[in-house]
Amino acid sequence: MLFRSGRLVDRIRGSDLDDGLRLIDLPRAATVSEFEFQLPVDSVSLDALRECCLAHSVDDAIAPTLSSQTLSGMLTGFADLIFEHDGRFHVLDYKTNWLGTRLRDYAEANMQAAMREHHYPLQALIYTIALHRYLRGRMDGYTAERHLGDSWYLFVHAVGLGDGLGVWRRRWPAALIEALDEILAGVTA
Repeated sequence: MLFRSGRLVDRIRGSDLDDGLRLIDLPRAATVSEFEFQLPVDSVSLDALRECCLAHSVDDAIAPTLSSQTLSGMLTGFADLIFEHDGRFHVLDYKTNWLGTRLRDYAEANMQAAMREHHYPLQALIYTIALHRYLRGRMDGYTAERHLGDSWYLFVHAVGLGDGLGVWRRRWPAALIEALDEILAGVTA
């Protein structure tokens, strides 16, 4: 599947991602491109994050293949897009991973495998925590339960070429985001 970047962008922007949501229809005021964040982290173990995920019935966010280590320093990153839709704020990241030459290579099972292999669920959680902190500090009446939306990962080679192809989406439990935020902030261990 060779592509030309202009056509690819147009296809992705015009595709129905789910329930009529098309990126091209989002007002510019409802989007932030290249959302930069920094999360200070002081001696947080991956085991503590993994245990927290398990306690909230999210057992696939932090792969067991990640070695048990302690995170210290500054987690810095850029989420490709933050957007508001139906009163919720969502994180979206574009992925150019090559999953194969057939459209079925971009179906749910293969995307899930790619997500796990590249530790993207953990990345999605970190992006969501960064968004949570941002909204909490700037929005009167903010609650994660009411205002946080989904994590969207678009495998760009297939988005728009068939129903659901190339679109990975997950809404994390608000209690999980709040608990992970506390762990990262050093409030709990």
